[in-house]
Amino acid sequence: MVPDWAQAYVSQAVSAGLIDGFSDNTLRPNQSLSRLELVTLIVRASKIAVDPKAEPSFSDADKIPSWGAPYVAAAAKAGLIQGRDNNEFEPMATATRAESATMILSLLKHLKL
Repeated sequence: MVPDWAQAYVSQAVSAGLIDGFSDNTLRPNQSLSRLELVTLIVRASKIAVDPKAEPSFSDADKIPSWGAPYVAAAAKAGLIQGRDNNEFEPMATATRAESATMILSLLKHLKL
């Protein structure tokens, strides 16, 4: 359940197409954000063109779900993200605060804000 204080912000994010929730129509606001979910939000917010056929070049690209691969490829191409050790993206790993801040700063720089 989305807390009362956040409902207007979440509604705006849904309306803007930044988030669409899970297949069971939930948002799960108390769940940690994966690196893949964070990248998807960043790319959607950046309005970078996403090629639905693009494949990321990370060494663990086979672990990136097909729906998310184009977002990861677009973010990498735009210089918004970097891999972890051994050029691995680790899509299902929890995004750390530091990674989140770095990606948000990269987004702001990309948007020239």
